[in-house]
Amino acid sequence: MSLKTNTVTANIIRIFVYAFLFFLVAKTIEVDMSQQSFKESSGTEHFQETLILIVALLSYLVAYKFKNLRYFFVGLGSFAAVSFVRELDAWFETHLFDKGWQVLAVLILIPTIYLLVKNGKDFAKQFASISRTAYFKMLIMGGLVLHVFSRLYGRKVIWKSLLGETDYRRSIKDASEESIELLGYMMIFIATAELSLYVYEKVQKTLQNN
Repeated sequence: MSLKTNTVTANIIRIFVYAFLFFLVAKTIEVDMSQQSFKESSGTEHFQETLILIVALLSYLVAYKFKNLRYFFVGLGSFAAVSFVRELDAWFETHLFDKGWQVLAVLILIPTIYLLVKNGKDFAKQFASISRTAYFKMLIMGGLVLHVFSRLYGRKVIWKSLLGETDYRRSIKDASEESIELLGYMMIFIATAELSLYVYEKVQKTLQNN
């Protein structure tokens, strides 16, 4: 079955799909704000965990299916898996032991780093190929929103400057920061889905040409 992802119809569908996904982001944040809850059990936290888990599983699936880009997607999948474990840090510390998530993260990273170093030339070629796509840029932007902007945006000094020392409430800062993080996760999810479609379409074209 031939898949065409860059047609006018496909791009119109994208608009509606993306709009619906961002509606879900906004609605989840709205519900948590109405309940004044952005704790580990909040909808926003669960949404973040779901998105990054899907990214990890999808990346590993693409790595398994398409050998010519395997190492790039193994790296992406492991990045997502570590992020997922990090989001569950409180659960691991409660049900396992203190800093349990760090142990699991190391267990994910060590074999991944070994695999990428061992196959460094192939990984570099695959990285160079993927980095030329617009979807890779979206992936980078999502990562920067998640790991750079949200951290800078959530600094206590900024919120104390806005609210004042007496009116400062951490719950307000956390609500805003978690909302930005959810946006970053959604961008990473969309970029990974688009990259997966791009790889599938590229492989299909190669098979047809042969």
